[in-house]
Amino acid sequence: VRTGGGGGGGGDRKAIRSVAWLRDGKRVVAGGDDGLVRVWNVGYGGGGGGGSGGADITLRGHGDRVTCVTTVSFRRDEHRTGRKGSKAKKRSRDEQRSSSSAADDDDSSSGWSQLVVSGSYDHTLRAWDVTAPDGEDKCVSIMDHGDPVQAVLVLPPVPAGVRSSSLSSSSKLDNLPMLVSAGGTTLKVWNPFNGRCLGTFGTMHAKTITALCLLDVPSDDDGDDGESDTTKRKRHIITGGLDGLLRIHSADNGDIASGSLPYLHGMQV
Repeated sequence: VRTGGGGGGGGDRKAIRSVAWLRDGKRVVAGGDDGLVRVWNVGYGGGGGGGSGGADITLRGHGDRVTCVTTVSFRRDEHRTGRKGSKAKKRSRDEQRSSSSAADDDDSSSGWSQLVVSGSYDHTLRAWDVTAPDGEDKCVSIMDHGDPVQAVLVLPPVPAGVRSSSLSSSSKLDNLPMLVSAGGTTLKVWNPFNGRCLGTFGTMHAKTITALCLLDVPSDDDGDDGESDTTKRKRHIITGGLDGLLRIHSADNGDIASGSLPYLHGMQV
């Protein structure tokens, strides 16, 4: 793995605020103070200095610094990205494989794809399809949090055979990867494919939330027979803020569908 260039500090370089791996394990995505999101192939690194710094892909659209980036994996036969004005929807699978130098052959053959998601001080999150051909708009959706976005995390789909909630209304969310954004003292949940807000949730923070973490594990609740019920999952979101508090919220799909993320407990740092 190369570090992407020589030492020394170029005067035109901007701070990097967040990095993430793409699922192929060969590329990384980064965002920072110049408002750009870049994708690099770490196998051959890239040049030092300014500009795109040797990046394979440079994503432009944010109006302020990028504070967080992440990736959303999904199966192409279950979700469509729905880029406006895109002709990509009707392309054959062979055309999809060859259309972009950034597309990964293993993911194409397995039916998996992914979005890059970035959050910014311009109050928005953007979802990007980095496999879109050159010349096409790679921005899939724009989500307005209403405050500078400080952090973002992914709520992955619920595995088959697992119950996310006893509420039937939550089942439509079970196969949907969702985003949770933090800005101000508010959390918002999003559909990254169409930018729809699935819920706005207040927290017990007195100052800006700066960090998010997800706990997503099998539930240790006992079933009717007294044995551990492995068909249930426990999903909690931990938030950290400038108020020195950690807050833990229940975040199963039933909570989201019912419009609340129940506060469980918290700690003072």
